[in-house]
Order: sequence, then C-alpha cells, then structure tokens
Amino acid sequence: MHLMLTLLALVLLAQTATCYAQDTLWFEVKPGTSYQTRFSLANDTPPEDTSALRDLLQKHLTIHEAMQNPRMNDSEWRRLVQKTPQEIADLVATEGYFKTKTVTVQPSVNLAEFHISLPPQAKVSQVNVSITGEIQHPSHQSTLEAAQKSWPLPVNSTFTQQAWSTAKRELLATLLRAEFPNAKITTSQAMVNPQTQEVLITLAMDSGPAVRIGEVRIHGLQHYKESLVRPLNTLKTGAPYRQSDLLTLQNSFMSTGKFRSVDVVARTEALNPDHSADIDVTVHEMEQNTFRIGAGASTNTGARIVFNYTDRNLFDRGLLWDSSLRLEQKLQAVTSNITFLTDNKGYRDSIQNSVTRTDLEGQITTAVQNGVRRYWGQPGIFEQYVGANLLYEFLTVDGESSQFNKAATLAYGLN
Repeated sequence: MHLMLTLLALVLLAQTATCYAQDTLWFEVKPGTSYQTRFSLANDTPPEDTSALRDLLQKHLTIHEAMQNPRMNDSEWRRLVQKTPQEIADLVATEGYFKTKTVTVQPSVNLAEFHISLPPQAKVSQVNVSITGEIQHPSHQSTLEAAQKSWPLPVNSTFTQQAWSTAKRELLATLLRAEFPNAKITTSQAMVNPQTQEVLITLAMDSGPAVRIGEVRIHGLQHYKESLVRPLNTLKTGAPYRQSDLLTLQNSFMSTGKFRSVDVVARTEALNPDHSADIDVTVHEMEQNTFRIGAGASTNTGARIVFNYTDRNLFDRGLLWDSSLRLEQKLQAVTSNITFLTDNKGYRDSIQNSVTRTDLEGQITTAVQNGVRRYWGQPGIFEQYVGANLLYEFLTVDGESSQFNKAATLAYGLN
C-alpha cells in the first residue's frame, strides 16, 4: 500500500512538471545557499514589459530575504514556500494585476518553482472626481478648472497603486498650493472588477474655505529693529493665500545674509473670522560680526594672506558691510561693500569701493573703483539692478608716473 501511494505521488509530480514544462523561465534566485527559487511565466501571459514585476518580487518576497540567512532550515523553507503564492498575488496587485494565479512545484526539497499566470494589467474604465466647498464659487473657477485638468489618471490609463496614490496626492496638492490650504479628501475608492480588469475610480474632495493672508508677525529679532526688517515682508494682508508666496517671503529674509534660518508658518488651522490666516516668521540671527583669515600662494603674485571682516548691523542700521584686506608679494588690495536693507518701496542699494595695487616686472598699477547699485525684485528668483561705476587707474613704470586713466560706466542686469 505504501509503495502504491509513493508511485502515485511520483506520477502526479511528473504530470505537474510536464504540465508546466512549457512555461517561460522568468528569473531565478540563487543566493549561494542550498535553497533556490525559480519563477516562470505561463505562455498565455500578456505581452507586456514585466521587468518592474521581476524587480518587485526579487526585492520584496519574504522567502528571498530569508534565503540570505545561513540558519535557514527545511521546516522554515517549507513554510515560506507555502506562503509565497499569496505574497506574489499581493505584490503584483500593486502593479495592477488583480487575478494572478501561482502554482508551486518542488522538483527537489531545496528548489521551489513558482509558475505564474498573469492577467492583463488593469485599466481605468471610469473616473468620478468631485470637488466641493468654496472652490465652487465663480471667483475660483480658474483654480477649479486647473485642478480638474491636472488629474493624471484618466480613462484607459494603466492602473497601479503608485499611480492611484500619486493622482490623489497631486490633485490635493493643487488645492493646497492655492488658496485652499485646508482642503481634504472625503471619499477615496478604487473598485476593481477582477473579471474584466477594469477599475472604477471615485474621489471626492472638500476644498474648505478660501484663505486670505492675515497679520504677518516677526519673531526672534535680537539686534535689529522690526521697523528695519518689516519692508522685507513681501505679503499683503488680504491677498489670496499661496504656498509659493510663503517661500518668496522666506527667501526675502534669507537673502539679506543676516539670518541663519527663517521659518515661515501660516496658521491655517486657526483661521480668523474673515477666513484669513496669520503668518508667523521666526528668524534666527547670524553673528553680528565675523572675522576670517586665509592664506595661500600663486605663481603670479606669490604668497598671500587674506583678512575678511563682516559687520551685519553697521551703525545699528541693519547695513551689511563686507570688507577684505589681501596682502600678496606682488599684489595688495582692500575692498568694501555696504548693502542696505530693502526699503519700503522695494529697493535695495549697495556701495562698492576697492583699491588694488600690483607690482609686476617693474610696472606698478594702482586701480581705484567706486560704484553704486540699486536692486529690485525677488532675490534669487527674478531681480533687476542698475549701477554706476567710476574707475581711476595710475600706472608707474620704473619709478616714474607715466599714465593716468579714468572711466565711467553704467550697467543694467538681471540676477
């Protein structure tokens, strides 16, 4: 009797192996231990690129992680082999394959073969997206239309878990970046028909109220009067809320060179009765004065030592003064650059002065430059400037004054 059962098992195993012998070998995992997995795709698998699925299974199946463990034993191996088909179904479902069949065959104790039959990848058959709230007001029509047009998962597109999550996140972000920072998802559903591999999407959002800019409060000032830095505020009370405007405000403060960090927080969770959100700007000032020394050498002008001094609150007026003294064997230079804070009209002025003396092969050149500039716009984003510069140059050869040059220039530029 025992012999007959053994023979029957061998016959069934041979039939199973024959049944799946025509499947296409997909990939194998041989980690260097005595255990091995082999994956095959059924011949009726849809002709699609399966490289992403292969990487998914190689990286995330529990059995592959366990195979790296030198303490793996046969009992644990059998448990993982039985568990793997369900893990395969769960993993490939995230890529839009919702009716996957896996048959396990073990030609030997330490070899597990998984024969996988993939259905066609699911497609979006219907999309129902609705956005309620104040965004429905005619004054917000352009924002509503932009949000609707931004939906990235239309009918007939391939459905994956990542695409579904990204679509929801991007649509919500479109509202959050506009004047609806309290927008939220109220309904989110993706109904899959495993028979037809079609997906019905239902998504509902509530935009919440349209938010306006409230009071802008500045915290953390220690050495600067608020009246000096208040013109750095680029927000206008009553203007529509925009996330990008908060970044512009942050950049306006950071570009002054006076703050180590600037945090801008909109109190959108506690709106005022008029649906405005107060803005808190918290600054952390840099040191008022810094002094640096550097040394080096070059083949043209020899050894050098450079002294740099910065005062970020010159005359207690918030002026930024950068100065340097450069001493080399054949070159000496002193520079001074004073930058004013942005004024109430949005202008930022600077004054540059420098004196440079070079002594090369008996020719001594002394250059004196004086310049002024006026900037306006958003630093680091789009900024314009106009400037004027005066240059005086004295040339001495072999101890005798031989030439005097001067020039005046005007400049316009974009930063």
